[in-house]
Amino acid sequence: MIEEAKELGAALLVRGKTEDRDGLVQARITRSRYLAMIDERVSRVRRVARYVFRASPEIVREVTSAHARERRRAERRRGEDAQPVEPEPAEDESVEDETEE
Repeated sequence: MIEEAKELGAALLVRGKTEDRDGLVQARITRSRYLAMIDERVSRVRRVARYVFRASPEIVREVTSAHARERRRAERRRGEDAQPVEPEPAEDESVEDETEE
């Protein structure tokens, strides 16, 4: 798959110099699809590695994306900083009314 992506990249360079714009657009679409497939597979491998090696943080650091780790860390911090909001009772509802019934 990677070899085919390299070939497509080379074809894009050659086609970029010619007047074959339809072929160029199709080659870019094909390249983008391959890149999306590769990205999805790499993400899947990293998720599995995080699970499989969860007891070995040093291995997890080697196989996972630093950017994704920073993003998860920031999300956790935001979650801890967020204060839970207590819902206020509606005006027509009160605790006293419920106990009188």
